[in-house]
Amino acid sequence: MMRISTFILTGILAGIYSSVLDGLEHDYSLNSFFSAFILVLLTIGTGLLLHRLPSIKKSRES
Repeated sequence: MMRISTFILTGILAGIYSSVLDGLEHDYSLNSFFSAFILVLLTIGTGLLLHRLPSIKKSRES
């Protein structure tokens, strides 16, 4: 089960990703569907990484 802090941090990072991708859309004329797809991949990847981070730290300490 994910902790609430993981959800909050993932949401904050998704907002940062969104603003960066919005700038890239305007600068490089990216398709908004492609930009949304990248945002979903980054958000899911970040959430999974943050969810697994404590178990990775525990396995390295052993």
